[in-house]
Amino acid sequence: MAMKWKKTDLFLHDDTEPSVKISTGLLTAFGKSSFPRVCNLGIGRNSVKARLVIINDSSSFLSVSRSALPVPDEMAGGRSLFVSVRRDSIAIGPLFAVLIGSGSSKESVSLPNMEDYCRELADYCRNAGCLFYLFSLKDWQDGYVNGWILRDGSWRKASMPYPDAVHNRVHQRKSELSLNFIALEEKMKQAGIPFFNSRFLNKWEVHEWLSDDPVLLPYLPASAKLTSKRDYQNYTRSYSDFFIKPVYGSQGKKIFRFRETEDGYWLDDTSSAGGPLLFREAEDAFTYMHPRLTKEPYLLQETIRIQKYRGKPLDFRILCHKKEEGWTVTSMTARVSAENSFVSNLYQGGAAYPVKKVLTELYGDRKARHIRKMLAELSEEVCLAIDRKGCFGELGIDLTVDEDERIWLIEVNSKPSKNSEYVMDGPKIRPSAKAVADYGMYLSMVNGV
Repeated sequence: MAMKWKKTDLFLHDDTEPSVKISTGLLTAFGKSSFPRVCNLGIGRNSVKARLVIINDSSSFLSVSRSALPVPDEMAGGRSLFVSVRRDSIAIGPLFAVLIGSGSSKESVSLPNMEDYCRELADYCRNAGCLFYLFSLKDWQDGYVNGWILRDGSWRKASMPYPDAVHNRVHQRKSELSLNFIALEEKMKQAGIPFFNSRFLNKWEVHEWLSDDPVLLPYLPASAKLTSKRDYQNYTRSYSDFFIKPVYGSQGKKIFRFRETEDGYWLDDTSSAGGPLLFREAEDAFTYMHPRLTKEPYLLQETIRIQKYRGKPLDFRILCHKKEEGWTVTSMTARVSAENSFVSNLYQGGAAYPVKKVLTELYGDRKARHIRKMLAELSEEVCLAIDRKGCFGELGIDLTVDEDERIWLIEVNSKPSKNSEYVMDGPKIRPSAKAVADYGMYLSMVNGV
């Protein structure tokens, strides 16, 4: 059963024992005329027994003794936070946390490509009346989390209660396979703490999931798992142009493109700084790739005749977020590849443009509006299909349009880059930060204890 929450002023007082002072006005707001003299005071998933004092005051306020408060004074004192009162318990929150990579020490935290985004999360949560912190795998301790809070413009270490909800932004797949990660995930599961975007997705499982959906199947490029040389040979007979992609790849890295021409067989490689290589036989191209293909799983995927913008390949990153009422598009970015590159990923030198501008230049106003609508609707359908396979709050959907104006799905990302959002005039807090924080707060309030 969802808890009822009310935003109220929170104050601190000194007492050698845990104690709470609550106004009659706040009790009345929760439909209560009396309350037990000893209550459970909860912040996040931690709680303590506290002596209760009722103050005859029609205003709405709560005062908590510092001895009962498991967070730094400046995070709670003199702020408006959400409070829930029921039976014999009082909860303060919500408390939302983000799990980051292991790049932190006692003195500093490392946030590669995420510093601004995490600051925006912290600022937005503070203004919304939510407690927020970051933590890494090694920060989860017995009874508390040795997390990071934003204080006076800097990230500072602070002992914090267990959170009400956690968003996973660990940036390395191997970290998610570690025993520490698996153990933490199990602890959160046992504690009933919602953990959204709990892992990276891989290209092949996404293809299999979406292939089962008759609505989405027409938007998927032909793909096959590369398990042997025979799979490659079959593709060379069926397609004159196709990609060889790492199943667990990201950021446009380690991708090959095979092309059959009158001159021979060309092989492009995003891992190579040089240009494409020419082979006399398709077998020779496979021999060249083979050492890499044995190190990790790959898949084969037909090449789409992608629409170009100013002579360069074009695709779209559609950033979607889950809300109480369902999935919605938060932002759209057009991505154009770098010179002489066959992928448009920004990490490979691509550039970001506003979608409306690009589509209008290519198709005119009317058709551009129709394509934007189709991109949004398809992205939301993809999110619904992926969400049936786990708990997700944010997904990056990569789509493209071919030369015949047909839309194709390229990839789904559960850890979308925070550098790929095109935001006009750069607002202080980007839409995706607001959406992730809102979903974290929603899960915290719905699943509060």
